[in-house]
Amino acid sequence: NLAFSDKYEAEAAVLGGSAAANYEGEGSTASNKAQVIATGGTGASLTFDHVKAANRLIIGYTAEADASGPSKYSLYVAKPGEDFVRMQDVTFKPTGSWSGNFAERVVDIDIPYGSDIKLQNDGHGDTAVHFDYIKLTGLYEAENGNFSGNSRTWYHAVNEPKGPSGGYWAWAFADIGDGVEIPGVRGGNQV
Repeated sequence: NLAFSDKYEAEAAVLGGSAAANYEGEGSTASNKAQVIATGGTGASLTFDHVKAANRLIIGYTAEADASGPSKYSLYVAKPGEDFVRMQDVTFKPTGSWSGNFAERVVDIDIPYGSDIKLQNDGHGDTAVHFDYIKLTGLYEAENGNFSGNSRTWYHAVNEPKGPSGGYWAWAFADIGDGVEIPGVRGGNQV
């Protein structure tokens, strides 16, 4: 399999509404010493334009405890040439501080190459979250590829420490013409 990770700083995103980039100072534990604050107002947003493809979004954040429970923000994705579509609410557990004790929230979501990602306070129960960065990560699995010749997917029922990820193998590459194509692999990945 091929794993990858790309990081985007929140303060470099396109900010909307009341959201503002804030330099935290040299003593900050924030990535790049800055984060996006003032996100409690309806319409506050961060937009990351034209991102690389991924199947997992990791959001670095801080959030103080709120009497109503975890903080919540709305996640939107705009595929290339399309408008934003609200994908889901993302909840954030309290970190105990607005500047430090950063945490990460993992969201499994397919994001096509060239899409825009927006985190937005829609009101309707959304609450303040301070954002540090996002990471786009993913994994290409050979068993999800396009097979040719006699090659195929095989389920490996035994969970071994060094066994197949996801429990499946791509196998039977004995003859000329047997192969697997993994479409949509991002530039820079190597086999």
